[in-house]
Amino acid sequence: MTPAPIYSRTPTTTSTKAASFTLLLIAAEKVDISYSGGVLRINSSNGIKKFDRGRNDRKTAHSELNQQGFGQVSYRFYRFSLMPRLLLLRHAKAGWAAPGVSDFERTLTQSGRNDARKLGLRMRSSDLIPDLVLCSPAKRAVETLEFVASTLFEQPPKTEMVRELYNSDAADYLQAVREASAVETLLVVGHNPMMEDLAYELPSASSTHAIQAAASGFPTCGLAVISFDGPLKDVRRNSGQLETFLKPNE
Repeated sequence: MTPAPIYSRTPTTTSTKAASFTLLLIAAEKVDISYSGGVLRINSSNGIKKFDRGRNDRKTAHSELNQQGFGQVSYRFYRFSLMPRLLLLRHAKAGWAAPGVSDFERTLTQSGRNDARKLGLRMRSSDLIPDLVLCSPAKRAVETLEFVASTLFEQPPKTEMVRELYNSDAADYLQAVREASAVETLLVVGHNPMMEDLAYELPSASSTHAIQAAASGFPTCGLAVISFDGPLKDVRRNSGQLETFLKPNE
């Protein structure tokens, strides 16, 4: 019989915006964390101290820890989103194909590589860490993922090369998302105009500010973050919330 978790949390909001929180754990031994179906569970063989931070940031948590005399005790922050998220990443800037080189083999420019590294850092600092990656097999998309990953991940998640993400349409992209393994955060690395179509069609009309940003164009190395009330296998037009839209050099 599986022992009951010492801590659990389920969504309490009905808002269309993703409910997220940061949990701070202090423990002397390994803490096992599982998260599925919108429920967070924590198991540990010894007692732990836990702080449910809500939307408060790490700086506030550090300050309160110091005031309570925890000093340099071992602790870790865990960020959780209680709604599935879809991250749409257009490949970074690529050079034009040289004579004898196909469109499929186009590679990133130096500025494209730099933008991808910077985006990885921004994603890391914003807790935009995917659990699964679907990537176009085109070289410029694969290189984009490699350079983003170099600054984003400590342990890269599973990556699947999906042929349909190259030279297809938005319907094929949507189908790939629906057929992906059930995860909390899915990153799709691909191409325009499909990325722009999805970023404009999937969010509801309430995502006004972010939609205006997306409507102004989906640049190379742009990232749209869309959250949904239900699983990604059920995504449909106007069913999401465009939380943010990251562009290079912003």
